Amino acid sequence: MVERSNGNHSRPPLKVRQVSLDTGRDIVVVISRHSSALRPEIFRGFSRVELQRGTKVLLATLLITDDEGPVGLAGIMGGNRTAVGSETTEVFLEVAYFPPEAIIGRPRRWGLLTDASQRYERGVDPTLQVRAIERAIGLLCSIAGGETGPVMVTESVGHQPQRHPVPLRRTQLERLLGLELAPGNVTGTLEALQMKVAPTAQGWEVTPPPYRFDIAIEADLIEEVARIVGYEAIPELDALGPQRFRKLPEERPLEHVRSGRRSEVRADS
Repeated sequence: MVERSNGNHSRPPLKVRQVSLDTGRDIVVVISRHSSALRPEIFRGFSRVELQRGTKVLLATLLITDDEGPVGLAGIMGGNRTAVGSETTEVFLEVAYFPPEAIIGRPRRWGLLTDASQRYERGVDPTLQVRAIERAIGLLCSIAGGETGPVMVTESVGHQPQRHPVPLRRTQLERLLGLELAPGNVTGTLEALQMKVAPTAQGWEVTPPPYRFDIAIEADLIEEVARIVGYEAIPELDALGPQRFRKLPEERPLEHVRSGRRSEVRADS
């Protein structure tokens, strides 16, 4: 989880029943080990879930379920019923993608802040699940040994998040940075950040990679260009607007305002 920034969960496979996967709620699940699957469901009423930190009664939340009922809170915490114990000899690994809006606010509401919930709230790469589970399998086998089953991917492509191009105008770039950059320099800078760049009549159309959730508007791209080109390369210019300073009251010529308080400076004769 720490290395790939993607939540994962392990369960004994004998405790998981054969179910179908619901892919109609913006959920992409990648699973490994045996052919069992889990079903993400949104519970509209009250649902009792026995978690690893105790039992909680939840309302209208996204749960991971099987035919016997909930087995954990999606993107937050697993349940006791399918927890790995001292007698576990086989594990069922699950790596999923959940959009931030499906997780945000819920962990704090129930007092269940976890490493997984914080990562999903901030956003995870929706294309990383296969690599994440392969890495988890590799670490498990190298440390504990054992045999692995195939990785099975179940996804709803139409419900995965799509990154749309962000327009970047050449005039706006020069206006905010205060210097003119060669088009090739701008293109090379953004492409080095794994962005797809297409030239347009006014500048460029830039498509950020899936993991760059902080790139959404034109100003974000300009900031990236400035960061890579170097702030020291941006010239310091005097302000073009007029500078106006208020006069101090004549009856208090030596009065200064500091931290919202007035203090008088007096010269002793």
